[in-house]
Amino acid sequence: MMEGVGFRRSLTRGILLTFALVLSALLGVAMWRGGERREPQANAPAGNAFEADMKLMDMEYTEMERGQKLWTINASEAKFFEKEQKTLLSTVHLTFYSRDNNELHLESDEGILYAGAKDIELWGNVHATTPQGYTLVTERAFYNHAEKTVSSETPVHIAGPDLTLTGDQWRYLISEQRAFIEGHVEATLVIPPMEPPATQSGSAASASPVVRPMGAPSPGNKANRANQSH
Repeated sequence: MMEGVGFRRSLTRGILLTFALVLSALLGVAMWRGGERREPQANAPAGNAFEADMKLMDMEYTEMERGQKLWTINASEAKFFEKEQKTLLSTVHLTFYSRDNNELHLESDEGILYAGAKDIELWGNVHATTPQGYTLVTERAFYNHAEKTVSSETPVHIAGPDLTLTGDQWRYLISEQRAFIEGHVEATLVIPPMEPPATQSGSAASASPVVRPMGAPSPGNKANRANQSH
């Protein structure tokens, strides 16, 4: 029985080492680490203070489904924890692709990629840009891979071409490209300034009116009286 357990552990480490070598050739510099030295990290979830089993620099991963790209994640640093089956990410950039070639972009200071479920959690200065041109700012966001949704349960501020919105929660349906805001929602309509009317030549009319003293004749009236005197 013990021999079987030892064999599985050796096999797992062999697979991880091969994976690290392949990724190092494709993505950048990779370091294999399996020691017991601890490396505390501020604001990291519980259990991530231990040394990572694998560390990658300038990581990029693209999730495919039926030959189509679903999303691509980039990180300046990725630390893989074998026991917890998750990867701790730094300086995260995440792009979701729709069938009509529109893209939803998110970025954050840190994040976690869960290997089994392929869910992604982001936190720290989370910014999102929707295909419709709206930008969102919040503190945390979560991608549910099974539901293909991005959501946030921390206060959000959204700014767009014609309005700004604030609320307690936000949810975005990637396939439908629709967003929902809930909880103490406040909206401010942004009205663009009116443009001055155009003249017949197509140029804008002067905004400064011509002012004459009361009772003073116009240039046209002077010309008429001059013609009458002849």
